[in-house]
Amino acid sequence: MAMKMKWRGIIFSSVVVFFVLFGCLQAAKMVPDTGQVKCYDAGGAVISPCPAPGAAFHGQDAHYNVS
Repeated sequence: MAMKMKWRGIIFSSVVVFFVLFGCLQAAKMVPDTGQVKCYDAGGAVISPCPAPGAAFHGQDAHYNVS
């Protein structure tokens, strides 16, 4: 019985480590750029320039444009 529990613990630990490492590797990949260059407000109007950090509507895709 004790040996069965030991193997279950080893298998469980291995699965947890695999998913943690796999998740970290997936998070490290670059997200493809969408090409979005305009920021918008809640009504759909274009905001120019894009809002600064801490301002309303900051963090839109256009803030992270990779050129």
